Amino acid sequence: MEREPEDRLFERWCRRGDPAALGELFDATAPRLLKLAIHLVGDASEAEDLVQATFLAALEQRASVDPTRPVLPWLSSVLAHKAQQHRRCAARVPDAERLAQRAVEDPSRPLETHELDGEVARALDA
Repeated sequence: MEREPEDRLFERWCRRGDPAALGELFDATAPRLLKLAIHLVGDASEAEDLVQATFLAALEQRASVDPTRPVLPWLSSVLAHKAQQHRRCAARVPDAERLAQRAVEDPSRPLETHELDGEVARALDA
């Protein structure tokens, strides 16, 4: 069975680190991945970021990917995972009350208090 052109580009990039092959792979697959990303997140700007994150993951995982397998399903699954992470992060709403409880006292405050106590003690002794 004849391999798809993007699969051959992916294999060439994985095996040789050929940046031209990666560029051609991006040009060949990005439009389809962008459509999928828009479907998953509903925002074109966020979708573009997800496509970029997908290719960043491809760069980072190059050594651990099987270059003989079809690339588009793999890239699509990476993109779907990135979209899921995006939705999870977007759903997080900080609890202002809990954050207020975490307020840390100024680190110089205990030193000032200690110094003031010393000054008061000296004044009383005098």
